[in-house]
Amino acid sequence: PILDDPIPLPDPAVEKRSAKAANAQFAELLVQAEAMELRQNRPAAAVPLYRKSLALPVPQSLKAVALARIARCLRKSGDAEAAGKAYRQLSQDYDQVYDPFGRPYGLIAGFELAELTPDPQESERFLQDLHRGLIRGRWEISGQQLDYFLEKIQNRAKAEWSADTDFVSHFAMAR
Repeated sequence: PILDDPIPLPDPAVEKRSAKAANAQFAELLVQAEAMELRQNRPAAAVPLYRKSLALPVPQSLKAVALARIARCLRKSGDAEAAGKAYRQLSQDYDQVYDPFGRPYGLIAGFELAELTPDPQESERFLQDLHRGLIRGRWEISGQQLDYFLEKIQNRAKAEWSADTDFVSHFAMAR
């Protein structure tokens, strides 16, 4: 049996207006944060603005942009530990979300984490995980992106890893 009255669902028109307002507020905060970070060279001061934009009810793709910029600002500010946490969150929460250049945030965050970690073995593990994800088709990327990222990993890694998988061979066959 139903014990309580049902919660009224939001009116679609009201919901649409709320989304537009949140997107507009997000855009405004992003412009302010970018001005602080890039024009005024004050990345630490931009972080709270990016955090405000992250808290807004906007699509995942916009939240990922805000979190990526938070991580970037923290790294620029010299707070490697906080930047690492932000990149881990970006990798976990937005792995399959793509940045405006068509790159998966999980992949981009993985490279940043490999650079940020002071432990060479942990850095190598990050690179190996990225390599494994690439050659198994974890992210939907182009053949050019696959080649670029595999080369980038190989240039940074100490070990040579095989890229002989069905996913990679499909690109070779298509070429």
